Amino acid sequence: MTKFLMLFFSLLILKSCAFMRESGEYRDLQSQIYNSISSKNEDFGKCAERSQLYKKLKQDRIRVVLSLDINYNGELEKFQLDDKDYPSDFSDCVFGVLELVNFPKNSQKRIIEVEQPFIFSKR
Repeated sequence: MTKFLMLFFSLLILKSCAFMRESGEYRDLQSQIYNSISSKNEDFGKCAERSQLYKKLKQDRIRVVLSLDINYNGELEKFQLDDKDYPSDFSDCVFGVLELVNFPKNSQKRIIEVEQPFIFSKR
């Protein structure tokens, strides 16, 4: 239980490291998108554990950068993890979690590009 809580709190800290390429009028939209992603931190942690990410990458601390494009309907257009050799079951799990997220709609009819780093730590 403490292992799980420590992982959960570590992931929550990452919220402050988020980066979005849009600014100005999209402030509220940005917050909603990052809140939507951050609300799934626990599920992302479970993806790392179930896929044995630490064992497969032979590391106790792994930084993952998630890149997304979200269309004006709030749908996931592009999903990409950084260039590490992640196990496919980890990538599939993260994608599956994100597919269920309800992202906000964009009245400007533009694609929103999002980069969200995560740090997974084995406890």
